[in-house]
Amino acid sequence: MRKLITSLGTAAHRMLTLGAATEHTFSRFKMYEHIRTAAAEKTFAGPALSISHSRHLVALLGVPDVPIAEANYPEVSISHLPHADGAFGLVVSDQVFEHIDDLPSNAMRESLRVLRPGGWVLHTTCFCTAYHGPGDYWRFTAEGLRSLALRCGATEAISGTEGHPIELLTNLLGWTRLGVPKARWHPLRWLAWRNRPSYGTTVWVLARK
Repeated sequence: MRKLITSLGTAAHRMLTLGAATEHTFSRFKMYEHIRTAAAEKTFAGPALSISHSRHLVALLGVPDVPIAEANYPEVSISHLPHADGAFGLVVSDQVFEHIDDLPSNAMRESLRVLRPGGWVLHTTCFCTAYHGPGDYWRFTAEGLRSLALRCGATEAISGTEGHPIELLTNLLGWTRLGVPKARWHPLRWLAWRNRPSYGTTVWVLARK
């Protein structure tokens, strides 16, 4: 039954977005938009470090073309980065912290260690999401993730959480990884934009060293 509902939901999404350009996915649309807003008045510079295939976050922050180094698991652990102190101006990870097989504080300290003073880290992770293991270890609130950054050495931090009960429906329909229409008038964009933080599924923190 679940496969049938997903198939019908995917077909409905194709019909509703026929000819429409899409961006992001339903599961991350609100988070990315709120990060973009929070970063609008900040200044970022490279070089950047992308942890576990997260280089798209560099573009999300509006950073111009900068060198981007990759630190991808399992070759590299976020808790043991093989880089010198202060090597980067920006460190990003997208949906990584829930998968850390270590204390999250170790990972946060490492990401701040390789930043130069004044540099920024952006980490996104989970709050109210289903277990998706093996290798699924942690959940965070926005306040908890911000507190973690500050306790590990950040001088300032902004955090947020996004979600809505209606996401249960979009997940059931199989829309989690499908795109949201770019057109602001589109009803699916309106649907994806609904936000009740108390039902948050995604969490993020933008912190400066």
